[in-house]
Amino acid sequence: MPLLGLQLPDGTIFQTVNHYKDESMQQMLSTKKPVFYGQYQKELNCIRTLAGIEIPPLQNFGEGIHYMKAIIFCNNGLYHPIILVIDTNHGGEVIDGRLISRKHDFLVPCNHAKPFINNTYPVSYKTLEKLDDDMQQVGWPAYTPFPDNQIPKVL
Repeated sequence: MPLLGLQLPDGTIFQTVNHYKDESMQQMLSTKKPVFYGQYQKELNCIRTLAGIEIPPLQNFGEGIHYMKAIIFCNNGLYHPIILVIDTNHGGEVIDGRLISRKHDFLVPCNHAKPFINNTYPVSYKTLEKLDDDMQQVGWPAYTPFPDNQIPKVL
């Protein structure tokens, strides 16, 4: 998958592809603990954060893989901005997610973010744009519940 740089208004550039080995990623995160954008009471704050990332809301990488700006609603009643990786070959299945760290120059894959997120799991999500081949988000722009089998993949 190609490397995609995301830039926030403050000049911070994030790399969306995990170009670090798992061990070095864990070491970097344990040395400099991430603080993620999110924990917002209003989804508008997520939209503002995502608007500051200078990429389109939908980025097609071919072969049915799309990076999409999205908002997740969690069990604690709070909203989080996220970049979701959606596979339209499987009806719009969410196959990965990347959280935006305030302290790092890369997006943190959800599997690496789990140790730093306390008792939070996503209940539902919505992308900022409608993806035509996404059969999961049937009520877009309303929030779509995560299928039970997809929650562990994202967080």
